[in-house]
Amino acid sequence: MIKYILLILFTNPVFASDCICIAKLDSVIIFQNSVKSESACKESLADEVYKRYQNKLLCENDGELKAIHWTCQRDRKKSLDFKLKKVSCKEMLGLETARSLLSAGLVSQLLLSLDEINVGHEIALNDKCEKDNETLSEIQTTNSKGKKIRLDLESEVEARKILKVIIGGEEKLYSLPGDIFDKIEGTSFVFHLKNDNNMLDVQEGGDADDIGFTHGLKFSLHKKLEGTGYYLTVEYESNLYTNFQDSLSPNFTRDEEGNWHVSQHFIEENFGRILLEKEKDGDVFYWSIGGGIHTLNKDNDNGSIPGFSALSSQTFFHDIVNEVSPGNARVYDNVAQDGSENGLFVDTKLGKRGTILGTDRTRVYVQGETRLRGSTVEDASYVSADAGAFVDWRINSRNSARLGGGAKTDLYIDGSQVSGSYVEIGVGNEDYSAKFRYDMVGDATPGYQNALPKNFSNREIHIPVNENMWEISLEYKW
Repeated sequence: MIKYILLILFTNPVFASDCICIAKLDSVIIFQNSVKSESACKESLADEVYKRYQNKLLCENDGELKAIHWTCQRDRKKSLDFKLKKVSCKEMLGLETARSLLSAGLVSQLLLSLDEINVGHEIALNDKCEKDNETLSEIQTTNSKGKKIRLDLESEVEARKILKVIIGGEEKLYSLPGDIFDKIEGTSFVFHLKNDNNMLDVQEGGDADDIGFTHGLKFSLHKKLEGTGYYLTVEYESNLYTNFQDSLSPNFTRDEEGNWHVSQHFIEENFGRILLEKEKDGDVFYWSIGGGIHTLNKDNDNGSIPGFSALSSQTFFHDIVNEVSPGNARVYDNVAQDGSENGLFVDTKLGKRGTILGTDRTRVYVQGETRLRGSTVEDASYVSADAGAFVDWRINSRNSARLGGGAKTDLYIDGSQVSGSYVEIGVGNEDYSAKFRYDMVGDATPGYQNALPKNFSNREIHIPVNENMWEISLEYKW
């Protein structure tokens, strides 16, 4: 807007043809170009003066006057006839401040009058600037009287970025209390750790027998696809299913340090997946689709990826526990077997939320999800349904919390079924989040996850019952 006021300052009524526009500051030529008319020359000079002011090439001292000599030479045979125009740096500073305030005021008034932002939509400005302010009145006449302004932008994201720059505001990504857990601004990394409820009985079985689905971990990297409402997710997940080598009478032995030893068969199930995920936003549908590599490791007793896969992770954590308190975690002798499998899979999920109660600080809602996995690994395909209720609330201006629970059922292609319920709690902010989940299940392990060898006598009878599982998730966002 300053350039239009500078244009007024340069203005004298002249009607002319093409000319060479030249301007000098302190005897140094700062602008020279061929233009269509003297009016175009004055507009170009206004642009140049404003650009130099913004780049701090003018007005190092706010009170000084700058003498600009300029001309629009039409007849190149004649000597240059320069006109003098003085620019007050104090006036420039005032105009810059007025421009910022007026831009913010006009745009804020415009936004408040709209129900939504439509890219490319024509908007009639109805300015109500005070007439007693000469500067505002002059600027008002440029864009008032019901003129329609159309912004031709590539996307809504571009529109939001421009508005953010103009009014100095910040786009509100986390508008709902639970958005801290469901949305990211750029990238996030999540580490998940699962373990069964085996801490109270480390030796001879009982309810906490440490077999079946016993341990798991997952590494997730989420990247927001700017301006789309989608995420690209890359994950590695590893879960461990075990059974005693002699499931009828496990042979426990104890070493001199008090640690219990026993042999176990294992199946380490690993997934490497890439997903495209729709952002969870309010009560709209969300979904994901993707796939990847699916493997069953039965013969590598060090784990598929030593240090990162579930089998080696179990060994590591049990060693740590026994270092701190000997005898409180079993030492397993992992027995390899034939039958490892390598395959591919596809994975889809569809979910929906419905708000029951919503305020600025609290949201109560129900959630339903269905998931389908198709895998080339034998009997590993399944469909699942999950329904729950949750409450999200803002602890303060930075932190939020989530508490909820629900029920889930997985139905496998061979007829195996795993059902149970769960509760979870989480806290988080824009940089970090942490969640704890407790799954309560009582069904047998699906057939393909039975770690006993296929030639084991009465193998189908000795399928272990899954125990309750706890899961810790830690997320870092940047």
